Amino acid sequence: TSQPSCSHSFIPPPRPAGKLVGQASITMGGSSTFMLAPAMATTALILLLVLSSSPAVVAWKDSGLSVGFYRELCPKAEKVVRRVVTKAFKKEPGTPGDIIRLFFHDCFVRGCDASVLLESTPGNTAERDSKPNNPSLDGFEVISDAKEILEKLCPQTVSCADILALSARDGAFLASGLNYAIPTGRRDGLVSKADEVLPSVPHPDFHHDQLIGNFTAKGNGNISTYRHMVVVHNHILYAYILFLF
Repeated sequence: TSQPSCSHSFIPPPRPAGKLVGQASITMGGSSTFMLAPAMATTALILLLVLSSSPAVVAWKDSGLSVGFYRELCPKAEKVVRRVVTKAFKKEPGTPGDIIRLFFHDCFVRGCDASVLLESTPGNTAERDSKPNNPSLDGFEVISDAKEILEKLCPQTVSCADILALSARDGAFLASGLNYAIPTGRRDGLVSKADEVLPSVPHPDFHHDQLIGNFTAKGNGNISTYRHMVVVHNHILYAYILFLF
């Protein structure tokens, strides 16, 4: 039998009972040898905003997500993902930006559920084949490589949604030295529809208020945070939104 892949959804085993919820933390890797380019600064900022605002993450304490979720289920899971992302980064320096954008587009549609990774079927066009995503989205192969290794190490245990989230975190670290712990234990989405992408992601012609509204609609209503981000980094955000398409 073939191993589960991220292009065809699977549901990982139930979460273990009594799992403690950890606290996410952010640290700066002062020893990083990689220079932070403006484009990478943008993607790191966007990633952090997505992580803090997506409904799939805002409610993580209530949904069973926890920092170190795979500590017992698959102890090497996070190390494997970082190793795969690092290898891809050394081969192609643009990899962090590709993965962060992939994560961004995933979270802004149905939450961070890896639905962007699902392939289209004869009766359904998936998110990855929508106009905003195809052919510009990249980084799928990095997630697939990590999934392949983890399936051999811990069969049907680590979700594609977690692999994508961890890969984006590791991409931000490689690009900027910004490192943070994130909760894991996400479930993979089973639905992916191309027509849901365009109404969800920021449009390239959005003005200031529309950007704030778009980010706020995906978050927890703390509009002051989004207003500050848009005002202070207005030119960077617009450049990034233009890059999305």
